[in-house]
Amino acid sequence: MTNKDETIAYLRQCPGNELADIMEQVLSSRLEADPEGEAFEYRMILGMASRENRAVSIGNIGWSPWQIAAVAYADHDSYSENFIGEPFCQIGQCANCQIELCSHVKNARCPICGFKVNLT
Repeated sequence: MTNKDETIAYLRQCPGNELADIMEQVLSSRLEADPEGEAFEYRMILGMASRENRAVSIGNIGWSPWQIAAVAYADHDSYSENFIGEPFCQIGQCANCQIELCSHVKNARCPICGFKVNLT
């Protein structure tokens, strides 16, 4: 098995809180494109896509359009280092940059602007 295969296998099985922490460390400082002066700025983020089955009767499928939210990082000032959190069921919007967010914790930070947010 190669290092890449081992990394993929590990990331597939690690808990969501650990995956979010790893991605924060990787993506928060990773530049995929150089800033373009005052014209453009870029951020690479982890996101979650979801949709709802809105069929009116059991056994039918009627998917809504996909919704995309950025994965907000845990506010490390609010939680101990070994805090696990819950599945990615916390949602909200960044009051600073208006990005839709989801997370495994209620007290989080926006991955775009770093603003502290309180999710549902």
